[in-house]
Amino acid sequence: MKKKMKEVSISTLFILTLITLVHGISFSEENDKSSSTERKFRPRLEVSVGSRIGHKPDESDGYLSSIILDFSNKISKHSEISIRTIPLFTYIQGSELDNVYGIGIGCAYRAFLKESFVKTPYIEFHEVFCIHENYFEDNNSNVNFNTAISIGYQFNHNLDISLRLSHISNANLKENNDSTNILSFSTGYRF
Repeated sequence: MKKKMKEVSISTLFILTLITLVHGISFSEENDKSSSTERKFRPRLEVSVGSRIGHKPDESDGYLSSIILDFSNKISKHSEISIRTIPLFTYIQGSELDNVYGIGIGCAYRAFLKESFVKTPYIEFHEVFCIHENYFEDNNSNVNFNTAISIGYQFNHNLDISLRLSHISNANLKENNDSTNILSFSTGYRF
């Protein structure tokens, strides 16, 4: 029963990701005639790599890599909100622990210093609901929440880089809830 529920949950998130992708592409196609800054939803692909920080000396090191697909919408002169999907993330744990593989979906808010969204620093917050195979160290849940804050720089309408601090925990849904904190570097490209 537990395995069946997990399969249903993963399938549901996969379907939601596909719906979001198709929805975002249709908005982009409708708005191709308008300038890139006026599009309703713009797809953005991000690749992120990071390392575990702030853990106890007797706990294992860990390395996170993820692919993030955002569909963002400008909501003010200085900000945008995104549907954030993570079609794949991997967390490689040291010692004798199994590696963690999973997917996620959530939202992100990004605030820019300049109205043009170009050649400007930004700050970003995100909350992502994750389902995964295996457990993070001292966390016995296959459902976790990835809460993060990033600082970054938008070079042009397409390319950006950021430094992200992520906190991953199960929000006390299960008895063991030692969090995993990760510092990562990301680069993104908007289509």
